[in-house]
This record gives sequence, structure tokens and C-alpha cells, in this order.
Amino acid sequence: MRMILMREYDIQIPQRLVYDVLREIDPEGMAARLRGVCKRRIYRTNGPNHIWSSDGHDKLKCFGLTIYGFVNAWSRKILGMFVHVTNNNPRHIAVYFLQLASKAGGVPLLLTTRLWYQNC
Repeated sequence: MRMILMREYDIQIPQRLVYDVLREIDPEGMAARLRGVCKRRIYRTNGPNHIWSSDGHDKLKCFGLTIYGFVNAWSRKILGMFVHVTNNNPRHIAVYFLQLASKAGGVPLLLTTRLWYQNC
């Protein structure tokens, strides 16, 4: 919240004030967050190249750039990063995947992506 206010509106607010306001608005959510209830899930894979994870990044879209990346879930090695004007065109993502498969000499057993609007 604090970063959005700084980036979008150029308003600088102390972190403590943001926490106090959020605690008033959503006391249960803030209590869970501060307790650490929102924990990362355990991610299991059988070995190298079993699962590749992919995702797009739109933070530079205002400059006309988007990033799409692939990671080997077992080793967390970045397999490839691609910069283009769009990262939600399935044709572009298919080309990126095929380039990586050619470079790696094969394909993973499973490719994970986000479930929402990503490749529509």
C-alpha cells in the first residue's frame, strides 16, 4: 500500500501509519500477516527439468517493455528471459518455449504458468 502511494501519487507516508490504518480497516488480515500465517507453500519436484515455471512481468510496460521468464523449478536456475512489447500473446510465449526446449535439448514433463488471464 505504501509503495503504491509513493509510486502512483508521489505521497510519502511512514510505514507505521500505513500499518495502523490497515489494522483499523482489516484487523484480522493484519494480525494474520504479522503472525506470519501467510506462509509460502512447499514446492516439490522430482529432479532437474521435471517442472519449468514461467511467468510474465509487466512493471516496465509503461516504457513499452514486458518480460517473460522461465525457471527450472528444481534448481531455480533461470532458463530464459525474454523482452518484448507484449508478454500475453500465446504465440510469442510458444516461440520462447520452443527456443528454450531447443537450447535445453528437450522439454520438461510439466510447464506451470499462472491460471488467470495470462495467455488469453
